[in-house]
Amino acid sequence: MKVAFDARELTRERPPAGIGYYIQALFTALAEMDRQLRLTAFCHGPESPFPAGVEIETLDLAERYFGKWSQTAWEYLFWGKQIDRLGADGFHSTAHLVPEGMRTPLVLTVHDLTSFLFPQWYRWSNQRNRSWHLRRGINQARRIIAVSQSTQQDLCRLFPEVQGKVEVVYEGVDSIFTPQGPVEREQLGLTFSEPFILWVGTTSPRKNLLGLLRAFERVHHKAPEVRLVLVGQRGWKDQAVFDFIREHGLARVVHTPGYQPREKLPGFYSSCAAFVLPSLYEGFGLPVLEAMACGAPVLAANTSSLPEIAPDESALFDPRRPEEIAEKILWLLQSDSVRRRLSVAGLERAKAFSWQRAAQGTRDVYHKALG
Repeated sequence: MKVAFDARELTRERPPAGIGYYIQALFTALAEMDRQLRLTAFCHGPESPFPAGVEIETLDLAERYFGKWSQTAWEYLFWGKQIDRLGADGFHSTAHLVPEGMRTPLVLTVHDLTSFLFPQWYRWSNQRNRSWHLRRGINQARRIIAVSQSTQQDLCRLFPEVQGKVEVVYEGVDSIFTPQGPVEREQLGLTFSEPFILWVGTTSPRKNLLGLLRAFERVHHKAPEVRLVLVGQRGWKDQAVFDFIREHGLARVVHTPGYQPREKLPGFYSSCAAFVLPSLYEGFGLPVLEAMACGAPVLAANTSSLPEIAPDESALFDPRRPEEIAEKILWLLQSDSVRRRLSVAGLERAKAFSWQRAAQGTRDVYHKALG
């Protein structure tokens, strides 16, 4: 079986985010698991983004553009024809975009439905573009992969006609995410020795960082030694986050080291007193899984997919109530036994998720969709 797939989110100039990591980990696992499966990745750039020795053919889309203006036009007008000429059994759309005019059978991964459920979290043009492509893909796909039961339920509620062709295939956790020994704070770029709460992600509205900051302000009044560390690249409409830190006098205790290389994240997860993800909506919630795999005590919002991944019901909170987030953080910080229990529960829960399982589930979807 030959499958082409979209790897552009992994090979753009900006650092990869969740979908980029999904592409790299999933298709590496697929290539290692099934040598009979021939994989072709469409990338931006001539260099393979996959580990050495992984047998994935790469095709550079960028060499076909004639100036920046032509990228969208080329992908809209000609990419589908190029895919058809490959003679692949199927095309796996990993990031919502479906090439126009493509006749090759389609498998679509849906990571979330935010552009439909929460259009206010996008620029108007991005929301319209994302929703249009996703709707086309949903209608055209032979099979759809949802990364959580929550995403599957959203899909079937918004598009009842897809029931019967949606499969849940959970994401996995990379092998680098394991408990680390003592990590020097200087290695993490942190200049303090006090305990800290950790958050990892992109600073966009759905991540609810203002809710976390309001909660942390309450925590700081009762536990002034505790710090908050926000790790991740900046996103759209995030200036309010940094304004809040400055205006509320939190700059000394809230640290924003920005984007960190993936290989440094296990050190952050393993060193924190608690990892907190207060998102209003997540299609999967990969940082929760990474934190659990590193042994961090995890607290998460009780919304969307997060209860499917969280280690324990007691670790959940209502993300729209900062006072509840603060109470949950203080409950954890003030009890060694609670931290140990959530750490052990998280390590055990993380064992249920692997990229090998995700690869097996994806290959099963290919066989159902493509024969």
